[in-house]
Amino acid sequence: MKNRSNLKFQIRSGASLGGRQIFSERLRQVWLRLVVSVVMLGLLLASGCKNDEGEKRRRVVSGAGAVKQLPTEEIELGGEVFRVELAFTQKSRERGLMFRRELASDAGMLFIYSREQYCSFWMKNTLIDLDILFIRADGTVVNTAAMKAPQPGQRPGSYPSKGAVKYCLELNAGTVERLGIKAGDRVELGERIRRIMAEPE
Repeated sequence: MKNRSNLKFQIRSGASLGGRQIFSERLRQVWLRLVVSVVMLGLLLASGCKNDEGEKRRRVVSGAGAVKQLPTEEIELGGEVFRVELAFTQKSRERGLMFRRELASDAGMLFIYSREQYCSFWMKNTLIDLDILFIRADGTVVNTAAMKAPQPGQRPGSYPSKGAVKYCLELNAGTVERLGIKAGDRVELGERIRRIMAEPE
């Protein structure tokens, strides 16, 4: 009788221990799945943030320093072709090439106004040196200037046109000298640029 009781106790104890082991194993599996899910979610979020930052940097370099990228057109100057961004709204003209850290060798920005007028540019928040061409409605260059990016604590310089102009073209520093551009030369703007209705100043 005593032996039978001990046997039953051993069987029950073994069954209870086995149940606890199965429960512990299942709990461990659930925990591992939860940890893996959290890690994967973290990796996905980190990857998305990196992609967003990369896209922001690309837009700063290739856009206008603004969220919306400007349209572009090709123009011919000194026998070379440049693809320039078109700034024909008040906001895009005010923004210009501010905060750009680089500009492709064949790139630039063309400021388009609603009518011929005297213009003056300054280099506030501009990080790179630029050349500027002041251009009449018929494409004739009125004058050019080499614009210097201000050093920290230095007041930005001002660069005015010497006559009424409809277009102002900013290019990489040294382009005017390299191509030998001077007052009286012509810039081939193209018909599509001439048809643009610029926002009034």
